[in-house]
Amino acid sequence: MLLAATAGGGLAPAAHANTTPYEMTRMVPAGAGYQSALRAEINHWTTGRIAAAALNDDTGNAIGRGSDAVPPADGWNDLAAPWKGQGLITRTAGKLLLRVNNAATGQFDHLAACTATVAQSANRSVAVTAGHCFREQLGSNLGGPNHIAVNAVFIPGFDGTHLTRIPANLTDPQAINDYVQNTPLPSPDIAPYGVWGVTRVWLTNTWAWNKNNFSGNDMAAFLVDNPDATAPIQDITGGQAIAFDHPRGQFVTAFGYPTFNRVSSSGSAQWYAPQYDGNNLPLFGVPGANGVPAGQVRTYDGRTLFASRGATTLDTGGNVDDIMPMAQAQGSSGGPWLDTFAPATGTGTLIGVMSHFVSSSSGGFGFDQIWNPARPYMAGTHFADQERAVYQTASAATPRA
Repeated sequence: MLLAATAGGGLAPAAHANTTPYEMTRMVPAGAGYQSALRAEINHWTTGRIAAAALNDDTGNAIGRGSDAVPPADGWNDLAAPWKGQGLITRTAGKLLLRVNNAATGQFDHLAACTATVAQSANRSVAVTAGHCFREQLGSNLGGPNHIAVNAVFIPGFDGTHLTRIPANLTDPQAINDYVQNTPLPSPDIAPYGVWGVTRVWLTNTWAWNKNNFSGNDMAAFLVDNPDATAPIQDITGGQAIAFDHPRGQFVTAFGYPTFNRVSSSGSAQWYAPQYDGNNLPLFGVPGANGVPAGQVRTYDGRTLFASRGATTLDTGGNVDDIMPMAQAQGSSGGPWLDTFAPATGTGTLIGVMSHFVSSSSGGFGFDQIWNPARPYMAGTHFADQERAVYQTASAATPRA
């Protein structure tokens, strides 16, 4: 997921100054049934469900039957490029997969994918991402669909190269559901460090209250566990250093798993997306959907970790976000923004996470409706007091308790 600038029935109320983190309902309850519930959460994510959540779909139906990524004719650049390096980032960054309900009705709504990162922590079990991956309200908090994640897993080092798409001949919803239920669990080539169940989630106070980007603080920290692991995740993958109230205006390297830069079959498209023909096939060699030169048009498919590099500017629209020009897309939400990133070792200092599209280098939403074309800038949540409180609470929590 990646939120665009939102507008609804009115502005959200002013953000709370309270830094007390908000804990969501536990995804894996403590007690005698903990291990069996954890295993059930993980086993829900067959390769079919992972494909439905994590791979693009050209029809806009979110069922993982799209075409594979096509790079820009002019070549990848610092706006976004597949990460070909090695080092710590290939283990700490990963795919966050979520089963999302309508919060008002409690009924299943959709599957979704974000990006998350293992951070160094006292309990060695913490990963961080965007708050909207777990809880969001599209539009202001006065109206609009209200979504909440009820099941989630984290796959560090996710590699979607060999993840099989849902067969194109399956069109009936029941047939698709039967198919994804009976596909196997992911193998080590997809999940080289295992599949980790999300057990507990904390949001910033402001995000828990507003659930949209009018007020920022779009960050979450969560605990992960694996019933077959004898050590916490940080002992297996390592963890990125994390900092709060870091100096602004830094040169940052941001990572994410962009899944799709065309939002729906209605034709809405993000900045660098192509035009599509009547059969929902992308068109190349012509300017993109938003007039971007043909040489910069590209698509994504959710299989690969991408890196974006550039100098950040401060959002002057009232939020505490950092702004950066880049060509990431949905699916990169929650991806790490790293200062002093060293490509040779894959290490840096985690100072923020990918949040949403903005209209310019100074931020500002422009009151675009949620699926309107995004501008070529992304906002990252800059870690400050509320994010520190969330991280410290998660870091101090006792895993498996």
